Amino acid sequence: MADAAGNRFVSLLSLMARLRGDGGCPWDREQTRASLKPYLLEEAYEVLEAIDEGSRDHLVEELGDLLFQVVFHCQLGAETEEFTIDDVIGQLCAKMTRRHPHVFGDRVVADSREALAQWEQIKHEEASGKDRAGSALDGVPAALPALLRAQRLQTKAARVGFDWTRWQDAWSKVQEEMGEAGEALEAGDDDRRAGGSAVLDGQRGPAARHGCRRVPATVLREVHPTIREGGGGDEGRGTVGHRGIDGRPRSGVGSGESAGRRGSSRDREAAMKCKIGKTTVVVERGDITEAEVDAVVNPANDELLMGTGVASALKRKGGVVIEEDALRQGPIEIGEAVLTVAGNLAATHVIHAVTMGKDLKADPEKITAATRATLAIAEKHKLSSLAFPALGSGIGGVPAAQSADAVMSTVIDHVKRGNSSLEKVLFVLYEDQAQKAFSEVLKRLGGVR
Repeated sequence: MADAAGNRFVSLLSLMARLRGDGGCPWDREQTRASLKPYLLEEAYEVLEAIDEGSRDHLVEELGDLLFQVVFHCQLGAETEEFTIDDVIGQLCAKMTRRHPHVFGDRVVADSREALAQWEQIKHEEASGKDRAGSALDGVPAALPALLRAQRLQTKAARVGFDWTRWQDAWSKVQEEMGEAGEALEAGDDDRRAGGSAVLDGQRGPAARHGCRRVPATVLREVHPTIREGGGGDEGRGTVGHRGIDGRPRSGVGSGESAGRRGSSRDREAAMKCKIGKTTVVVERGDITEAEVDAVVNPANDELLMGTGVASALKRKGGVVIEEDALRQGPIEIGEAVLTVAGNLAATHVIHAVTMGKDLKADPEKITAATRATLAIAEKHKLSSLAFPALGSGIGGVPAAQSADAVMSTVIDHVKRGNSSLEKVLFVLYEDQAQKAFSEVLKRLGGVR
């Protein structure tokens, strides 16, 4: 078994060297440590997602992708003669041996608590031996997400006695900070409010740790689907009855829809469609990240950064490679568009249609220009199908009805001229209001009865 794994690992190293060598892959040859950073982070999070899913095949795949990132960085190190994979593995084995003297030496520990304390002591001694100031809080990366970093710092501080002895004391501190945060809100003091919120978040960790051994960030990931559904039972129902925050029926109240399938193509609601020339125009409710078309349209900013709204969803589902490809072509002017890869999306391409600048404000004129640019790219590349969201209606601040008028009228005018390569144009809307607005415009302009 060990020989087989060793042979496969050698094959992996050879594969990596081939990708980076003469005649290898142009993309792999272009990469640097800096350019690989987002992929390393993304693969780590995909491993976490696979663990949460409980899927053996998915976990095997994602662990392989994460291992590939490690091998990639070692290949870069070998090319510059800084280090090799042998250095990395050798240092790792030596460290694990040093920090487990109860396994590889003659020390004895009674339980996992003593083993962990011994680990921290050895780690501290190693840092002192390197002539650098050691701290009980060393080893927590600054790049960690804020909540997770706070939790890790609190855990390390607790190991050296800096902690509440009872959960009631920690909870009392949480209540105190809540009161101060409330005073800041009342006073409109943004700086004090932000600082108070941060301290409050920091105090929740110790309070939770005394009553629950689970990691707060993990609990939050698990509760996200509940938040999307509007909470459990009657919580969050407000005036929308059995609908969650996203406006859709909550599972368990007659919707027949599970949280994990919200907005998928399998759950798309009744679509409105009409034929204009040889092009079928469709308005439907669904998730544009799952549209199986030649290209999905991203309502972009002029810097082509994919940080919010539809753009963020496309990047999350398709991978950071989409944004990387876009950034290589930007920045561009408002009203222009560029074509990129689609990564792991069901679509083949993404067309980034710029509807707003640095002020993140869209308007019907910008939307119209960006739609025209999108259609020009579609015709240039002989695309047969497109999927549009409600351009400009999210962070851009344009009402859904105005977005519908601008996009739909531009598309319909275009296909009415004839000779278009487009056989199908989808308008995939996530919210009821947008679906209704686009359906009304299609009725009016497309002659749907």
